[in-house]
Amino acid sequence: QHQHQQHQLVQVEQQQKHPPAVPCLPGCNASQSLAVLRASKEAVTLIHGPPGSGKTHVIVELLLQCLKPPSTKKTSSAPILVCAETHTAVDNVMCKLKCRGGPGFNLLRLGDLSSTRKDLQIDCLEAVPKVRSPEGNLDSRVVTRALSPADAVFTTCAGAGSLVLSLSSRPFKMVVIDEASQVTEPRTLLPLIH
Repeated sequence: QHQHQQHQLVQVEQQQKHPPAVPCLPGCNASQSLAVLRASKEAVTLIHGPPGSGKTHVIVELLLQCLKPPSTKKTSSAPILVCAETHTAVDNVMCKLKCRGGPGFNLLRLGDLSSTRKDLQIDCLEAVPKVRSPEGNLDSRVVTRALSPADAVFTTCAGAGSLVLSLSSRPFKMVVIDEASQVTEPRTLLPLIH
């Protein structure tokens, strides 16, 4: 049994040194393409790398691969929930996706307008007309209508715990947490409950 375990360890080490050949995605190197491929097929994937190694780029490419192009949509598929600990990190992913995906995707940003980049405020739930009553309360019907066509919803991990997401009539098909090492374990559970 000990020899069998050593053999398995050697196989794993060899696989890590020589990953299987994967066709490179446009704008991605081989390891990034492999990360996108694995993340799109596995139930849970952790992407680890030093600063500047392209982890956020991998997330954007994963989102592009998982979101159907508008021309192929026949029915609305389940949306993707994209979170990070900070508003800046959330806006960074959303901005990069908008630049790569163009206007074809229906993206919705949750959070205060004051915490969101000016160029993304048009996609904020708070920018939807009549989303709040004169008393300042969210109108659940307006929120539900705003969430319904969304291909991807962007918010902080704390924001994922808000009642807004519970108004969605569609479950999320995928949850992505960028810069997850900055998030406490309990806070990562907030997006995962959806």
